[in-house]
Amino acid sequence: MIDNFSKYVKAAPKLSLTTRPTCQDAPSGQVAVAVTGAPGPYAYKWLPGGETTDCIASLAAGDYEVTVTAANGLTTRAQATVKVDSLLSHATVTSAPCFDQPEHSIAVNTRGGMPPYRYYFNGSSTGTYTPVFRKLSPGSYHILVKDQRGCSQELNDVVVKGPPQLIIQQSTVIPATCGDMANGRIIPLVQGGTPPYVYQVDNGPWQSDSVLQDLSSGYHSFNVKDKYQCITSGTADVATQWPNCLVMMPSAFSPNGDGINDVFRPKVYDEVLNYELAIYNRWGGLVFRSNDPYRGWDGIYKGLLQEVQGFTYICTFLDRNNMRQELRGVVMLVH
Repeated sequence: MIDNFSKYVKAAPKLSLTTRPTCQDAPSGQVAVAVTGAPGPYAYKWLPGGETTDCIASLAAGDYEVTVTAANGLTTRAQATVKVDSLLSHATVTSAPCFDQPEHSIAVNTRGGMPPYRYYFNGSSTGTYTPVFRKLSPGSYHILVKDQRGCSQELNDVVVKGPPQLIIQQSTVIPATCGDMANGRIIPLVQGGTPPYVYQVDNGPWQSDSVLQDLSSGYHSFNVKDKYQCITSGTADVATQWPNCLVMMPSAFSPNGDGINDVFRPKVYDEVLNYELAIYNRWGGLVFRSNDPYRGWDGIYKGLLQEVQGFTYICTFLDRNNMRQELRGVVMLVH
């Protein structure tokens, strides 16, 4: 058979559209049309906008329609959708272990858009393809992320904050009982850093107990270290009221509830063991006994406050040198 009709049949143009998505922060989309199946040249008309080229650019997200007319006068319409391809970036801050160390870092993870990405740190005009920023001090930072098409995303106020500063808030000092004794204590109250803490006094061994003990009178330096080896230091004066070690027995007491000399007990400026205090009335009757040097007699016997009179006491103990001592005397109860 012989085809005598094809030269009289007009072919309509066939259209193939390709799109490029737009940035979220600026119209940068694109649609291009390729024509086949019909003789050129071709006439183009886009809606919306009315452009007359085979490619339109700088487009916002939305639908776009093109009408193509071939040289034979036939037309074809086609539609394409420009979508938004957002950059999605997330900053992860890694803090240095100690408050005053400029060792913080920011790592940025980005997806979407067209890699590779460039990062502009804190107002820099020079981008880097490395998404990690190191050796940072505490503060607030700004990072601009751009892809290959120029789409960008801003990360504002990326806060770098280290652990709270390790400080000694206060120190409680318990004096040595006397000048010859090394039984003073320092108890530092620590805050900040990263627990647990360890403690050191006078460059001695580190300990987990916060009570620094067995200290003689005088100034002592101490250190506190946290989990990440961050250190803070302090000093304290371990004083003593009595350069010589002794135990003193008052000669009178007044249990009248005024808060002054209400209880009879020794003033202990020594390290004592096997302590005993016994108090007797004028007839030799035992009215009080204690093995605790910090517990005294309040003048009450059998539920009654005793009258003004003298009472005999015997106080025995072992002193700091493990020598037995005995104190005897009379104490006056006065109102």
